[in-house]
Amino acid sequence: MVITLFLVGTGITRGDPKKIGTGPLLNAVILWFMVSVITLAAILLDCYHLDVPID
Repeated sequence: MVITLFLVGTGITRGDPKKIGTGPLLNAVILWFMVSVITLAAILLDCYHLDVPID
């Protein structure tokens, strides 16, 4: 269901991945994976310090 909602939101049809080919699709998946891993590592290593004063 999540994939279907994503495809509807982006306007991608079932035939589009076949038209694009595996190269660009693989590059997109690798990029998504790298960004996810780097973001998770930054969060787990406490690289972000949001010192927001709460009054």
